[in-house]
Amino acid sequence: MFRVKICGITDPDDLRMVEEAGADAAGFVFFRRSKRYVDFEHCREIIRKASPKLLTVGVFVNTPADIINRVASIAGISAVQLSGFETDETVKAVELPTIKVFRPETPDDVKKAEQCPADAIMFDAAFPGSFGGTGKQLDYTLILEAGIKREFLIAGGLNPENVRDVVTLLKPAGVDVSTGVELFPGKKDPRKVRDFVRAASEALGA
Repeated sequence: MFRVKICGITDPDDLRMVEEAGADAAGFVFFRRSKRYVDFEHCREIIRKASPKLLTVGVFVNTPADIINRVASIAGISAVQLSGFETDETVKAVELPTIKVFRPETPDDVKKAEQCPADAIMFDAAFPGSFGGTGKQLDYTLILEAGIKREFLIAGGLNPENVRDVVTLLKPAGVDVSTGVELFPGKKDPRKVRDFVRAASEALGA
């Protein structure tokens, strides 16, 4: 699906910078309670000049599939990330390639995620009342103990300083970051983005 995704993009300058840094995916949060929320019309304007090679991902939380499909079409995104408690039926009803986020609390939670019909699965930190973007680190022992066979993506508490070690430890297919490369919520730090993309790409073998 992707190797390095920078999530929580809110303006065209940051999107351009993320592309120039070498990330192959950018995330746009359509969850109104998020500090990084963008409406779909603004998102459409932001990605209008994006390279067709860049995967543009719309992040939804507990949104019905018909609304997801409608918003995705208007916004012009190329993939959907489901970050709430969506069912397999919702996953199957989404028309674009789909990433389903799981926040495991036990190794069994990790194993159950393998059965999800989404195109890709992502593991993030479990944090009460939150649906991502907390900067909290995932308990990596859950992944290791589960012995997962399916490819997966990792998010939660990543930053330029630790992403290399996390990739080496868990061997994910890709990584996702938001808080770890920000100046403040919704605004990315160019140096941190460049350092993160470089470290992640090298660790992933790009």
